[in-house]
Amino acid sequence: MDSAARHHLHDAMLRLKDGDRDAARPVFDILWGPTLALARASLGDDADAHDAAQQALMKLFAGAASFDPRRSALGWALALVTWEVRTLRTRRRRRREDAAVDVDTVGHPATGDVATTLARAEDVARVADAFVRLDARDQETLRAFLDGEAAGAPRERKRRQRAIDRLRALVLGPAAPSLPGDDNV
Repeated sequence: MDSAARHHLHDAMLRLKDGDRDAARPVFDILWGPTLALARASLGDDADAHDAAQQALMKLFAGAASFDPRRSALGWALALVTWEVRTLRTRRRRRREDAAVDVDTVGHPATGDVATTLARAEDVARVADAFVRLDARDQETLRAFLDGEAAGAPRERKRRQRAIDRLRALVLGPAAPSLPGDDNV
């Protein structure tokens, strides 16, 4: 999802938070694809994926009044899908629908195992939430770096490294260790 779509989603979520029912359609239109894709990658079964994505979006709409404008709406939606997938998988196990197969070890053929897919989705949601908590200058520095626009001057490298360190601290906690080679990023 590009930055324009994220911005549009954020604005629509703010309107929805304030009670504007007309904002529900754009929120749904933007989030349906990513939430369904994550559910499909996690579950493999199309019907269950639709159920999980629908449940997640219903919870998002029901809790729209509690949306924190400092957070990512996409991150929130993906986290909700992750929980719905886990809930669905737990229900499957309890009903013994998949008694012959341990669903924790079954993955969608295109993505690998479910546990890895869920862990990646949780990581993406955590990073997205942390990114929106960075100040505007750090966000712009990291966007430029990711878009390949960052200059190679020592001053820019240092600014980029500090932005990465602040993002890492938000995601992993303040005692997060630097990774080898981080100063060369």
